[in-house]
Amino acid sequence: MYYLGSGVPENDAEAVKWYRKAAGNGYLSAQYNLALMYYDGDGVPESSVHAYAWLSLAKTQGQADAASAPDIMKPQIAEQQTRVADSLNILKPLLTKQQIAEAQALASQCYESDYKDCD
Repeated sequence: MYYLGSGVPENDAEAVKWYRKAAGNGYLSAQYNLALMYYDGDGVPESSVHAYAWLSLAKTQGQADAASAPDIMKPQIAEQQTRVADSLNILKPLLTKQQIAEAQALASQCYESDYKDCD
């Protein structure tokens, strides 16, 4: 809503706040959208490391969702997984090995803290 200004004034910082809440509750699309906001620097400082971390979390979430989803949801989840994988493939060559390691550590820290320590 806030990202596109759909029914409310457009506000990237507010969008990040709500994406973060949804991402912390395991919503794959919110994790993906948060990654895009970090990549573009919309509402947060631009950070490819944070973008990669959130994409990594979204990839893991997508695998969990696919395993437990009813059959009717599987095509939608597969489409989301493809977007996440494509984004990871685009971003990975732009990062150094050190940045990828930093992003993976951040993703682990975020997941292990139940999404409370993601910065």
